[in-house]
Amino acid sequence: MGQTLIYLSPNYINYPNANLVQSLSQFDHLSRNFSEAYFLSITSLNQKRLNQLIIDCSSLCEAPNGITKLSRLASFLLNTYLLSIFQLSQVFYILCKKSFKKEKVKIYSRNLLSSFLLTCLGFKNIFEFHSYQSKYIFNLMQRKIINSKVTGKVFISESLKNIFTKKISKENFYNFVVLHVSSSEYYNLEINNKNSNYYLPNCLFNKSKINCIYICTTQDENGIKLIIKIASKLPNINFILIGKIKSQLANQIPNNIYITGYLSHQMTIIAIKHSDIALYPTQSKSLLSNSGVNVTKYMSPLKLFDYMQSKTPIISSYFKVLEEIFVHDIDCFFVFKRDRVSEWVKAINNLSKSKIKRLQLAKNSFKLFNEKFSYEK
Repeated sequence: MGQTLIYLSPNYINYPNANLVQSLSQFDHLSRNFSEAYFLSITSLNQKRLNQLIIDCSSLCEAPNGITKLSRLASFLLNTYLLSIFQLSQVFYILCKKSFKKEKVKIYSRNLLSSFLLTCLGFKNIFEFHSYQSKYIFNLMQRKIINSKVTGKVFISESLKNIFTKKISKENFYNFVVLHVSSSEYYNLEINNKNSNYYLPNCLFNKSKINCIYICTTQDENGIKLIIKIASKLPNINFILIGKIKSQLANQIPNNIYITGYLSHQMTIIAIKHSDIALYPTQSKSLLSNSGVNVTKYMSPLKLFDYMQSKTPIISSYFKVLEEIFVHDIDCFFVFKRDRVSEWVKAINNLSKSKIKRLQLAKNSFKLFNEKFSYEK
């Protein structure tokens, strides 16, 4: 008898972002073990634009079941709380339909409120923790889930799990596992894609200079400023920034920085594969979108897994939590004084001058990804 997966999305589907990429990748791989699967979310996009967005952000070829189209106005007016109510109504409908056929249903949630309500109602589900919330109402929800024997817990890092054990008695921990977030595999992605030359800067295909790449968002302002300072010190090295930057930074861009704007996830992987060094210049504080929570103590960054599977050597700001993934100078090169431009310049210079070192780091991180962090593991 087949089983059904219900995946509760953490947000709406209206534009591309890292959350959507990771959620769709996770859903794609989880759903392969089920006869039927639903990805419960809301969108204001028409079917054609929705399908294209899904294709751009994942290895799925079309939008999965469970995404409900609402008018743009209705989608805008809906807040996170109403998204959860929508998800619960869909969950109960699917549960009723499947229970009538005596089919088993598994619920995997990235939505805190939805998981909290399901837990209160006694429905088995699995919730994935991405942060520790100190605000009273969110903390209350998290504690309820932690203390529940019917709700499975997934922590994205050992450091995050340890934060919860310090805040909440260890005796209250039931049914939990630590799994770092991962990324879709694109091993067979054609790097000579006919669109590559149109979307990507020519310097990526011209190997006369070393190309460093950085996946950024408008929230990574400090990281972008650091890249600008580094690039100014290294005029003979190219820096490719994937994403958009704030207009006030545009006048500070040196000639060896190339900004692509937004790219699909597949095209981003192609760009990384063509690069010589991948950079992760995260500052002392990295805030979770829309929450103001500093996640540097327990983060598990999606872009690092994209770098690893692309066979590109990584230079990263050092944070203790990253020791759960990497060993310095074996599968990643850490910049311990992460805010110092001179340290970054030194690290990039060292790698740029040694192709053997770059290949060794890339080989080790790719092997590490396959052995520990791939969804296929």
